[in-house]
Amino acid sequence: MTTVRGSANTRRVVSALGAAALYGTWAFHANHGHGLGRAGRAALTQVCTSFLLTVLVVSVVEALFRVPERAWARVALSTAGAVLVTMAVTVTAHTLAGTPELLRTVALSFTLGTALNLGYALNLLRLLARPRR
Repeated sequence: MTTVRGSANTRRVVSALGAAALYGTWAFHANHGHGLGRAGRAALTQVCTSFLLTVLVVSVVEALFRVPERAWARVALSTAGAVLVTMAVTVTAHTLAGTPELLRTVALSFTLGTALNLGYALNLLRLLARPRR
């Protein structure tokens, strides 16, 4: 089993807090034209979803990263898995919450989230390559 230096739990929590703040703010902005109540509900849905989903997605990336042998496959599999989980959970949560601007609300988490998940996987690759002290 391959191990990566640093605390996975710390990476999960820091990533989750940042995602909750960023995407919750965006969800409020994306839905503010539908009134404070609906925008607030969309923001709260996104804050909760982002925090929980980020913890889950970071766990998915960490787990899938360890499956393949080749570096490019590690990055590709872990990023693809993270994107699929993010899409399924986010769209489902906002559909259930009745978010009026669904596509606009989730667009940032898909685009930026994909880039961040790719960056996360690349950072794991970097940490793996560093010599142990």
